[in-house]
Amino acid sequence: MTASQVFLQLRSTSKDHYPNKWDSSASGHVEAGETYEAAAIRELSEELGIISPVRLEPLIKLPGSVETDNEFVQVYKCCWDGPISINPEEIEDGRWFSPQEIDEWVKSKSGIFAPSFVVIWSNLRGNGLL
Repeated sequence: MTASQVFLQLRSTSKDHYPNKWDSSASGHVEAGETYEAAAIRELSEELGIISPVRLEPLIKLPGSVETDNEFVQVYKCCWDGPISINPEEIEDGRWFSPQEIDEWVKSKSGIFAPSFVVIWSNLRGNGLL
């Protein structure tokens, strides 16, 4: 892994929505009374075993759309070089990729990704955020 790589998860085959599709490193719903940042920290712990990220950097907030199942999306960047322990109930596999590799796949194999990821990735790259 290098500083410029991005960790993606392959969603578990048991997921109700978009099973066996590549998706953001960690994602989830904000609980009542919870901030976006607190939800991100909770999801990093639950899905990847990352207990205390050094710093979360807010990158972009997207409105609800068909591709995001009408959910608002807040995206954070977290630099991490410690161990990752994927939760097998949530994640089938996880790997580090270069942004260029993800760019190629989004263009040529977009069906391997959850639809929301394609929207998120396109916005991040289009705004020069990754």
